[in-house]
Amino acid sequence: MKSCLQYLEHIYGYADKGFPKLFGDTLQDKLDGVKKISHMIHMIKSSQSQCADLNADWDKINKMSDAWKNPKDVSYNNGRLLFHGIDIEDELDVHSSAAWESRDFYTVGEELGKASLKLINNGKLIDDG
Repeated sequence: MKSCLQYLEHIYGYADKGFPKLFGDTLQDKLDGVKKISHMIHMIKSSQSQCADLNADWDKINKMSDAWKNPKDVSYNNGRLLFHGIDIEDELDVHSSAAWESRDFYTVGEELGKASLKLINNGKLIDDG
């Protein structure tokens, strides 16, 4: 479990750098945030062998990692963040930003999960699979 905790500390480091950028106002901020969050989710996926005892839906985490890596396109138009052409701004908005700043990681995780679900399900929040 010690190696799992070390992974989690590293993952938190990416989150701590990525989320503030993701909540920024410029395309460059958003891109920097997306890169950090993408890497963070990949690190979570990579931690599976060290953190196998955690109660986690590893199949869903693997899908999330695939959805966030190598975006076909990221754009920021009229205050909307589009990732793979899918609008995820509502999930990563001021509510998520306030939750991050108050260290409400549960809410941040839920919102990131919703954004990821939209990416996995081609824009839908309902898991059809």
